[in-house]
Amino acid sequence: MRYYLSNPPLPLQLAECADGQSTLDALQDFKPDILFLDIKMPELSGIEVLQNKQQTSLPAVIFTTAYDEYALPAFELEAVDYLLKPFEKERFDKALRRAMDYVAFTKTKRENNFLSHLPGKTGSRTDLIPVNEIQYFQA
Repeated sequence: MRYYLSNPPLPLQLAECADGQSTLDALQDFKPDILFLDIKMPELSGIEVLQNKQQTSLPAVIFTTAYDEYALPAFELEAVDYLLKPFEKERFDKALRRAMDYVAFTKTKRENNFLSHLPGKTGSRTDLIPVNEIQYFQA
């Protein structure tokens, strides 16, 4: 994975964890946007890491594992993708793109919490009115 992330180099900060507990600590300390997670790790499994997370919003999680039987629980915990080892660069890139799209979407969603347009009816016609053009409401 390190090789795939460095060829071509991507503008990412990388951190590695040796076990499930240090992964939980890193999630709390660094709040990463994307998390590559294995299933079988010392101390806590990848599934247990997600079940025991402290933060309310998860990063985009991509499982990278040799065990296909954990795919359903992974997706139930909102994994973005599930890569079965060994995987090719093309498949890795697809999963990474999916995760990056997810991150971009969630950041945009958080930044744009307000409506930009409201529907307004005139007779049988409905127009979308830009909120910044509305001067008052009358009922």
